Amino acid sequence: MKTPVIRFLLLLSLVVLIRPLSAQEEGLRTATRLGLGSSMFTSGNFSETPDPRLLAQLGGVLVYGFNRYLGIRGDLQLSYTSANGRGVRHESGVLSGDFAYTEKYMHFGLGLPLTLRIGAPTPRLRPYLDFGPMVQANLFATEERIYDDQSYNDQEGYSARKMDGLTPLTYYMVYGIGLELKTESGKAYFLEFRGFSAANRIARVQMKEVSFSGFTFGGGVLF
Repeated sequence: MKTPVIRFLLLLSLVVLIRPLSAQEEGLRTATRLGLGSSMFTSGNFSETPDPRLLAQLGGVLVYGFNRYLGIRGDLQLSYTSANGRGVRHESGVLSGDFAYTEKYMHFGLGLPLTLRIGAPTPRLRPYLDFGPMVQANLFATEERIYDDQSYNDQEGYSARKMDGLTPLTYYMVYGIGLELKTESGKAYFLEFRGFSAANRIARVQMKEVSFSGFTFGGGVLF
């Protein structure tokens, strides 16, 4: 009598465990993503807006769909970008005058965007929107300043060096729009535009705050 009951309880436990796992597998998808775009730096060290520079992102994606319309998405992405702008330093005293310089920044970061995803429940072509916060660890960044006046540059200029005022974490708002193509094999290919706006600085260079925002066009394969 006990053996059939034990077997039934074991079978029931197995079904209870397997059903959530299978449901989670249906709702959870993974992907790799490559994004290329442009960044825009802002800093009091620039006397004019610097030209946009390359922004590259590479990472993994997790998407979990609650239903055919709503889901959440998390990315873990490495990013690289740089800045190259012009500035002027005003001096009074023995070395009085305006000294123009070129300011260069380089930045590596590890970002974690967590977004709400809203998609259309169409069978093959699925447009979607996503938006939410992102926290980014500023892994490494350099600063460089080269003055046009060589005599002044010898005293005040400096070649690429680690940013002294680098902030450990920076926060952003991420927003995007994309298109997903579902195939018969179960794979889905996606292309998207994603932008982000900074909520705080990445560093303080020469007592002036430095931050950047940007956008990428990216894509990948969802499994």
